[in-house]
Amino acid sequence: MSELVHITEAQPAHHNFIKSTWLKSFFLGKASFCENLTPGTFYYEHASLVERCLKRAKVLIAESKDSPDVAIGYVCYEPEVIHYIYVRHQFKRFGIGRALLAATGINTEKFSITHRTRDCAWAVSFIKRQNMGDGTFKRELILGKYPKGVYNPYLFLRMED
Repeated sequence: MSELVHITEAQPAHHNFIKSTWLKSFFLGKASFCENLTPGTFYYEHASLVERCLKRAKVLIAESKDSPDVAIGYVCYEPEVIHYIYVRHQFKRFGIGRALLAATGINTEKFSITHRTRDCAWAVSFIKRQNMGDGTFKRELILGKYPKGVYNPYLFLRMED
């Protein structure tokens, strides 16, 4: 399927699509970052961070080769940092996310992600902390496909305008 998409730089006309899908999919993806926030608080506060990111970072968009006006997914990134990868639900598992990641040119031996959801959990290593029920916690290193990738949401929070 990834051969059926054209990857190009996002234009300002894409920003509403990017912002709305980023916020909705991140919130509904049950990221631990937002699990205790009300929807109103999350959408209001996180929208300003996404807007700041879109002003500073690069965004590549995957469009259908058959219908170039149909956006299928995107990746928002900076050197060595992936902020967000999104692929429409009906197009997942066809390699479009991997194609977007490859198009960034980021070295998969050393990179960070700032937004970790269930859909991208396969990509990077992280520490899983499990409550054992007796007041103790078990820590386990989960290796991802790119084991040297690091989840670091603070890179996103430190962004300057």
